[in-house]
Amino acid sequence: MKNKKIFLAAGIAAILAVFGIGVMAGAFFSANQSGSQEQNVVQNTGQDSADQAAPKAPMQGMESQITMEEAKKTACLDLGLSVSEVTFTKEKLDYDDGIALYEIEFFTETQGYEYEIKADTGEIYSKEIEDRKQQNFGSSESQVDMEQAKSIAVSHAGFSVSDVAFTKEKLDSEDGITVYEIEFLKDGMEYEYEIDASSGTILECHSEME
Repeated sequence: MKNKKIFLAAGIAAILAVFGIGVMAGAFFSANQSGSQEQNVVQNTGQDSADQAAPKAPMQGMESQITMEEAKKTACLDLGLSVSEVTFTKEKLDYDDGIALYEIEFFTETQGYEYEIKADTGEIYSKEIEDRKQQNFGSSESQVDMEQAKSIAVSHAGFSVSDVAFTKEKLDSEDGITVYEIEFLKDGMEYEYEIDASSGTILECHSEME
């Protein structure tokens, strides 16, 4: 009977020993796994910080545009003319298939010209030339020129010509009246004017947010 008790006690001790080793091994494995996860978190956090600290590469294709005046000079020089030798009837910044273009129209005594100038490079995108007599836009003695019309519009809005970005400058005829259509931008606002070409009177004007 005594031997049975000793054998039973030994068996229980062996089971407890095995169970204890298993618990210790599980705890060791869990500790190692937790440490590994913490290390990965630290490494990832460090990588994220490095990514955030790294400067971003500059965007491509952000070259500054040429001005409207430079586009006009480019068109005139292509013909061997100066800006003062022609009469401009349209000056507008527009887009064609995502390409920013200055649309320039002007004439001399015998011919009319239409140019499209790329706004980012100043290259001639297209041009058309047609024979025609100078359009009847009123006598040159009494007519307000384009620069005067721009100044009248901008001054009325409370700015100077150098303060704004012109998007449209066109000499046109409406109901027998020759007018300048002037559009420009300033601080997110778009301004549109119609100026009587013979007197400089403002016929229409309005503004709105872009």
